[in-house]
Amino acid sequence: MENFLDWQGKRHWERQEYQTSMTLQLHDGRVLYGHTLDVSLGGVFLQTDAPPDNVALGVEGNLVMRITHMNVDFPCVVVRVTYQGVGVNFVAKHSEFGMLISHDMTLGLITRTNSAFAQSMELETTLQTSVSHIKNYMLAEAASLFLLEDDQTNIVCRACTGPVNILGTRLALGEGIVGRSIAQKKSEIVHYPRKDAGFAQHIDLSSGFVTESLLCAPLIVRDKTIGAMEVLNKRGSGTFTERDLIALEALASISALAIHNAKEMSQRLAAESASHAKGEFLANMSHEIRTPLNAITGLTYLCLQTVLTQQQRDYLNKVNLSANNLLTLINDILDFSKIEAGKLAMETVAFSLDDIFEGVIAVLGVKTQEKGLELLIDANVDIRFQLLGDPHRLGQILTNLAGNAVKFTNSGEVSIHVAIQEETEDSLFLLFSVRDTGIGMNPSQIANLFKAFSQGDTSTTRKYGGTGLGLVISQRLVELMGGSIHVESEPGVGSRFSFTARFNKTNIPMNSPSLPLIHLENLHVLIVDDNASARRIMEDHCKALHWHAVSVESGEKALILLHEAHQAGHPIDLVLLDWKMPGLDGLDVAKQVRAQGTPDKVPKIIMITAYNRDELSMNDDHVRLLDDLLTKPVQRKSLLQHVAAVFGLEKKMGGNALDPQGESSPHFSGVKILLAEDNEINQQVAKELLERVGIEVTIVHNGAEAVASANKEHYSAILMDVQMPVLDGYAATRQIRKNKTAHELPIIAMTANAMTGDREKCLNAGMNDHVVKPVVPKDLYAALVHWVGCTPKTALPTVVSPPPENTKEHMAIPPISGIDLKVGLKHVGGNVKLLKILLSRFARNKDGIYFEMDALLASQNIHGVLQAAHTLKGVSATLGASVLTQWAAAVEQEAKTTKDINTLTEPVEKLNQELARVVAAIESSLTVEPLHPTRPVQSKISDGPEVLAALIVKAVEFLADYDSAVEQVIEELDSLVNDKQRREKMVPIRKILEKYDFDSALTLFREWAQEENIELKTP
Repeated sequence: MENFLDWQGKRHWERQEYQTSMTLQLHDGRVLYGHTLDVSLGGVFLQTDAPPDNVALGVEGNLVMRITHMNVDFPCVVVRVTYQGVGVNFVAKHSEFGMLISHDMTLGLITRTNSAFAQSMELETTLQTSVSHIKNYMLAEAASLFLLEDDQTNIVCRACTGPVNILGTRLALGEGIVGRSIAQKKSEIVHYPRKDAGFAQHIDLSSGFVTESLLCAPLIVRDKTIGAMEVLNKRGSGTFTERDLIALEALASISALAIHNAKEMSQRLAAESASHAKGEFLANMSHEIRTPLNAITGLTYLCLQTVLTQQQRDYLNKVNLSANNLLTLINDILDFSKIEAGKLAMETVAFSLDDIFEGVIAVLGVKTQEKGLELLIDANVDIRFQLLGDPHRLGQILTNLAGNAVKFTNSGEVSIHVAIQEETEDSLFLLFSVRDTGIGMNPSQIANLFKAFSQGDTSTTRKYGGTGLGLVISQRLVELMGGSIHVESEPGVGSRFSFTARFNKTNIPMNSPSLPLIHLENLHVLIVDDNASARRIMEDHCKALHWHAVSVESGEKALILLHEAHQAGHPIDLVLLDWKMPGLDGLDVAKQVRAQGTPDKVPKIIMITAYNRDELSMNDDHVRLLDDLLTKPVQRKSLLQHVAAVFGLEKKMGGNALDPQGESSPHFSGVKILLAEDNEINQQVAKELLERVGIEVTIVHNGAEAVASANKEHYSAILMDVQMPVLDGYAATRQIRKNKTAHELPIIAMTANAMTGDREKCLNAGMNDHVVKPVVPKDLYAALVHWVGCTPKTALPTVVSPPPENTKEHMAIPPISGIDLKVGLKHVGGNVKLLKILLSRFARNKDGIYFEMDALLASQNIHGVLQAAHTLKGVSATLGASVLTQWAAAVEQEAKTTKDINTLTEPVEKLNQELARVVAAIESSLTVEPLHPTRPVQSKISDGPEVLAALIVKAVEFLADYDSAVEQVIEELDSLVNDKQRREKMVPIRKILEKYDFDSALTLFREWAQEENIELKTP
């Protein structure tokens, strides 16, 4: 028969890819089951599950084939029988043949094409795969694939196979049979194409190939022609039929879809690759720009600490301002790139709105003072619990919007308002608004606000700078917070930006003012301010604190009201007085109040100003007139603390009322912490901060000891330094995580590594959290509360910041050049005694690693310099030696990036100079005890040798376990040994332990025990 399939012939296909389960139901009642071994345009060879015994030729039946999700019957007649199966020819229309062929043949084409593309991810591979398989399926001698170019006027051969190599051949649309097929969207079969007027000679470029028969079918996707497929037979290979053309059309249709998808995928991959390349470029550029920028800001800061002329100081301040603006620009570009790539991650942590606003004030306070603007924050909302969200990004939005408001406002005020728009059991939907009295905008300017790199003022003479990215970033961040942003503005009047954001609630109470209000109830307060918004906000604060408040807008009215209140027998207790007002300013009012009253009848006066408070505080006359100073914007907690201070309530409140940290510390009952820290000073700081809140602390000196101790003992959590000898914090955490999950044993990084990505690196290593050195007590306690929990409502000694400079306790440490005692005391929880110990230990520890940098340079040990600088950075930051910290950080950064150790010579020399200066200052200001002080002789060893034996045995046990508790044993031994020989043994032991060389100390103790005939346990 015409299209009889000889399964042993040249049309044999790869069975494993094209097997299709079929059932042959013969009209005589027999049913044969099997798989297709081969398929032709007119028939199928069915490889049966069992030999087809007694099946005669010519028997009719139905071949049942599953196509997609349907069983389709094809009438057929048996034309061949072998021991493997039967061959049948179809008795059906051409369309049915086409359906079968398009299913079974193109199924393989799609499989092969998709597989090829998945492996290579390249469009060219997909095209070549399609051409090769179609050539084989059509039993053609050659095949080629042309695609229409983007200009829609030319076509080019993108793939070909067979003896004819025409890859890259270009034709005009309509040229040649293939060009005509694309232009007319029409398939063609052409015999002896040389006689065809549209035949292009590119077909016969290969010698010896004379085309006898040609098929051409357009590639059409969604009614759009993208190219065409040609198959050719040379003379002597036979001619194609109409059925072949039907088959090619079916294959071309499927192939077109595959090519279209491959092109889209290729374009998507190219876009992603470009996005990745852009991200890599921006990250590298950020690093390259930040490195010199860090030098600019650092050196500018150092210069500003020196004696300068007014002109020089002005220049340097402007350099510093420009450098910070450049840093803001870099951050904006990086944020924008992350948002565009969909890679900006939002944190989910507990936070309070007060902390957010404090950050905004810190950033914008100076700028508003310089411009003489009022910065007001109206946050009188009833939110009793901390919120859950991303405080950094919320602060970024508010700072951005308020910063723009300050930039475009020359006089008047900038105010931030927050209100609850919607509240559910689990969440709050908040409305924030930032309003200014600036230049305003017209509708066309508003329309361009939220477009990247667009400014409201786009003229070449525009007064205000900026990239236009800030608002775009803010809009995207707001959307990530589940809200929206919009603006209302009027030229010459001002603007109001509003945005919404949703936050979940927590069960952590807000940090409400800790001072008992009973001492300040029924306070009569007079608010004097010419700004109506400022008066209203202050009235709300007073009302919330249960004070009786009245407000006036001028100094003249204030004096009248003070007199009337006194006459009526309800004198004013407190005056909250604005400074710069029309008519009588705040200082004029204060002078008249002081002059008219007697000491027992004059109200307390707190000056509240939006201007530079230094101008007031440096003038003795001003200080005598006022009881305290507050800078706008004023938050409620700050107001209460200052009012309590002027009424002498600090001591009654159990701490310094001016201290925002003067609140009860958490208490950790039964909590046992493993502290992995190689630096002695950092060990002492952390140990005392932890022990004062009820935590039992075990100290180890490197990551290897941390792993051993974590596997041996049970701890509530581990505080893990990152850079340590033997085994660093990352590697130690990974080893611990092999045995204990993050839930079983929280590990909190406590490190000076605070750059972007350092936190993520710690988390990726298996740590739970990241606390930055120098450690701020409240941050450390907050992390422990989150991961360990604490005993609520337990009274403990209050952890406070350093007390005022005029207190006796603070004066116990004289001023030390290069040391900010306030910062140092803050990092040790206000413990003056501890800070003195740490300063003395720092100065006397000449064997410390950070004193050995010259030797490390000489030995070409870049890693050693890096380690030493990192250690010094953390220690000096804890002590409050800010300049020394900066130099140590500069050396650390250079050591991270350089491959030439010679580049470290100059920064190390500068670091050593500053280190020597700080040490000399400490030694001249404090009485630094010698490293190994001579102790009074109080020997009991001669009376009881068993005491010596017990202590040595104990020391050996501690040293064998790398337990730093051995230091207590050393102290006992040092106070008890009497004779010269034994005391000489203590000297090398102490020196070795200063470097935490437990193994060497253990050897010395064992030798000592042998000399004393003390029996030790066998290790």
